[in-house]
Amino acid sequence: MARAPNQGVGVRCFVVINPRSGAALDQADFSTRVRRSFDAAGIEAVWPDDADAGLNAQIDQARASGIERIAVVGGDGTVMAAAQALLDTDKVLVVVPAGTMNVLAHELGLPLDMDEAIALAGTGEVRAIDVGEVNGRIFVGNSVLGAPSRLARRRERFRGRSTGRSYARLVRAGLRALWQYPAMGVTIHTDDQRKPIRTRALAVVVNDYAEGFGKVLTRSCLDGGELVLYALKPVTPWRILGLMLAVLLGRWRHDRRLDRLAVQSVTITARRKRVRLMNDGETLLVTPPLNYRIRPKALRVVGVASSAEGTLSHHFEDSSVQAATAR
Repeated sequence: MARAPNQGVGVRCFVVINPRSGAALDQADFSTRVRRSFDAAGIEAVWPDDADAGLNAQIDQARASGIERIAVVGGDGTVMAAAQALLDTDKVLVVVPAGTMNVLAHELGLPLDMDEAIALAGTGEVRAIDVGEVNGRIFVGNSVLGAPSRLARRRERFRGRSTGRSYARLVRAGLRALWQYPAMGVTIHTDDQRKPIRTRALAVVVNDYAEGFGKVLTRSCLDGGELVLYALKPVTPWRILGLMLAVLLGRWRHDRRLDRLAVQSVTITARRKRVRLMNDGETLLVTPPLNYRIRPKALRVVGVASSAEGTLSHHFEDSSVQAATAR
């Protein structure tokens, strides 16, 4: 893509690179390419003192610096680590997509081409977005409990192998996990409700997903000020396939195979001593109860997407009743 010369002149960015990101593993001399791209964009890039330092050490140095814009080159897990450190500060997170999914980059309207994304580091719009928090750990997109949380370990086998075959194998692994993972008993607590359920998969999302053909797990806005909980009811494998088809068609949020709850905070209890969570694709073991809350507009980012108004409904939605009403 042709760029106007020196379009980012006057902008400084502290640059953090995750050497374990999907793109870094796919390409030789990845760091050199990143440096050249910042130079071509006319952005003054500042680099960590130790290029071989771990990701968290690089992020800590960036946070302590006097530079406002922190460019993070990596995937969604890298973005989450940076967001944890930059939350409620005057820093601006610049996402340079170099992972497998790059969900937040897509939702911010950023180009997935690394050179084009770096060019926006100096010219993109600064905006504040919501994040979620569970037991002191933040997540930008979603926090998942149950069968899908097991997939992160499988995903590591495919990191650096971004092929159609590797994605197909990961999808098959996900289906097997949903079919074979035993339903777990949890209780969902809100200010005015206590609801015990059994589920194979539960997700807490920062603002709701959009519906419509082709909008697969794409959020409707990034600053609506709510958390939305989805829990998969115990169903047969064929019904799981039916739900996946509904997701692809963009008509699934009120599916009767799901419990749905929109809140600003929620507590989830379980009988297990520790549960495995997947926050933005990265796994961690957490001791229940799981205390979730929304952190409205707590993270400043560079993006080009506009925000939308979020709506909040503080009750469980009985999808079977809604379906009958629709008929």
